[in-house]
Amino acid sequence: MTEMLDDRGKFKKAAAKVGKWFNKGGKIAQWLKLGGTGLVVGTATGTVATIAGWPITTAVGIVTKLGVAGATKQAVLEEHRGEDRITDDDSLETIDPSFKKTVANMKIDDVMKHAVNVSIDNLKDVSIERQDALRKKVRSSSGKYAAGFALGGVAGKFAHH
Repeated sequence: MTEMLDDRGKFKKAAAKVGKWFNKGGKIAQWLKLGGTGLVVGTATGTVATIAGWPITTAVGIVTKLGVAGATKQAVLEEHRGEDRITDDDSLETIDPSFKKTVANMKIDDVMKHAVNVSIDNLKDVSIERQDALRKKVRSSSGKYAAGFALGGVAGKFAHH
């Protein structure tokens, strides 16, 4: 995984730094950074959109929200850099306490198949947990940004009139 992160382009590496900044700190700090950025962009877009119309507002909102989501995703990936899926200390007995009893009377081929299945199941569980955590973090960051953008859009329209 570390090699994959190192092979990312400059844009994704920069996005990871921006995403890390956006998501650093407590909930209030995150709301101020993400919501504030959304508010500024939304206000500017709302001001321009009174001239250009709603398709511009929608397009800018979607593109910038996707940018925030992408930056958050890259930051979370960077945060987990270097983490092993299964540590060297995780023996099969640690992962599945009943392993020894289960394989006691099996042939060696069946023991190997069972060991592989136990390992794969463990990796799948860890992967699902990380994907869920990533999805929640991206949703949370995008929502904070979108709320600020919506408020900014309204403020921008009123500022123009």
